[in-house]
Amino acid sequence: MFSSWKGLDEQTRFSVKVISAVVVLILVFFLSVHYYKKSCAGSLLEDAGKSVHSLQRTINEADDVMSATKFLMTGDDETYPLSYCVSQSREEVYEIEKSVRPIVAMMDSGEYDEVRRILESPKSPIKRAAKQEQELRTKVIDYCHRKKNLRDQVVRNEWLLKARLKKPIDSGFVERPSELSGVPDDLFAMIPKKSKELESGLSSLEPCLNNSLGANLLSHRPILERINRRGKTAAVRTRASALYDGAVVAYKAVQGENDALSDFYRTEQDDGHYSTEDYERLLAAQQVPVGHIQHGDTSLLQLEHYLQELLTQRFVYVSGHSHESRSFRHTRTVMSIDIDGNSVSEEEVYHTDGYAYFYTLTTVTPQGKSSKTVEVGEIDSRWREWDYEHNEEIGWVREWKRLYEDNSTIASGKNLKPMIEVDPEEK
Repeated sequence: MFSSWKGLDEQTRFSVKVISAVVVLILVFFLSVHYYKKSCAGSLLEDAGKSVHSLQRTINEADDVMSATKFLMTGDDETYPLSYCVSQSREEVYEIEKSVRPIVAMMDSGEYDEVRRILESPKSPIKRAAKQEQELRTKVIDYCHRKKNLRDQVVRNEWLLKARLKKPIDSGFVERPSELSGVPDDLFAMIPKKSKELESGLSSLEPCLNNSLGANLLSHRPILERINRRGKTAAVRTRASALYDGAVVAYKAVQGENDALSDFYRTEQDDGHYSTEDYERLLAAQQVPVGHIQHGDTSLLQLEHYLQELLTQRFVYVSGHSHESRSFRHTRTVMSIDIDGNSVSEEEVYHTDGYAYFYTLTTVTPQGKSSKTVEVGEIDSRWREWDYEHNEEIGWVREWKRLYEDNSTIASGKNLKPMIEVDPEEK
C-alpha cells in the first residue's frame, strides 16, 4: 500500500487527500446531525418524565390540602368534585405513563425524528400532564386554600371585634377567661387592664367606648392636649383636632355596626357549615365595623406622626464661599515646516489656570451641626469671580423648620434669624 502511494504523482496524491478530507467532513456532519437529533429527542423524553413526576407531586399536594381542609367542607356535594378531579388526575398519570413506553422504545431504536414529532405535538404527554396539573391546582388546591383563607379572615375578624370591644379585665388573673381562651396573643394584648386611672378616664366617654377603643383614645389624649397648648398656628391645632375627632367618630360607630351583624362565626359550631359564598358575605359584613376600627387606629397613628413632625427642628443656611485652583486642558492647531520645506498642521495641547467655586451649606438641629460643600461651577480665568445666585449668598437661609410648626410653614430667605428652641414640655 505504501509503495502504491509512493508511485502516485503529486496531483493524484493531492486529489486523494481532498477526497479523504471531504469524506471525513461528511462523516462528521452526519454524526453531528445524528447527535443533535438524539440529544433533542432525549431532552424531550426527559421532560416527559419530569412532567409526570410533577403531576404526581401535585396530586399528593392536593390530597394533603383536601385532608387539611376537610373540616370546612359542607358535605358530599362540595367534596365530590374535588375527589373526582384528583381521581381523574391519577388516571391521567397512568395513561401518560402508558403512552410514554412505546416512545422509549422508539428512542432505543434510534427513531429520533418520530420521538420529537410525538413529544412536540399538541397532545404530547408533556402538554397533557401540564394541562391536568393546572386543572388540579385551580379546581382543588386553589379552591381549598381560598376557602381556608376566607374562614381564617372571618375568625380573625371575630376575635378582633371581641378583643377591641371587650371591657377592661382584671390585671391579676392567673388564667384567661374562658370566653377569651382562643383570642390570639397579639389581639389579647389589646384588651385593657383595669385600673382606677383607666376607669376614671373611660367614665368620661360614652359607654360604647368602655373598651380598648376608649383606652386608645385616652392614651392619645395627651398628644392632642400638648399640640393644643404648644401649636403655634391655628392650622396646626385644627389639624390635630381633626385627626383625634376622626378617631372618636370612627370608634363610636364600631359597637353599633357590630351589634347589627346578623351572623357571628363560632369555630366549633360553624366549621363545616359555611360555603365559600357564605364566608364572602360574612367577611363583607364584618368589614364595616372592622373598617371603622382601622380608620380610628390610622387616625391616631397619624396624630403620633404629626407630633413628631411638629417637634422636628432644623435650619439650613449658606455659611461660606470658597474656591480652588483648577487646570483646564485645551487643544489648538499650530503650523510647522517639515524637512522638505512643506507646511504641516499639528494639534497642540496646552493648559490654562482658573478656579472652581463652592458654597457651604450648614444644617443645625437640636443634636448638633453639620456642613457640606457644593460646587457651583468653574471659570477658566484668574481674573474673574463667580457670580453666586441669590440663594447661594452667605447668610441665605434655605429652610427653617420651627418647633411646633408643621412642614407647610417652612421658611426661607435672607434676613431671617433662625434658632433652635427649647421645648417647654421638656423642661
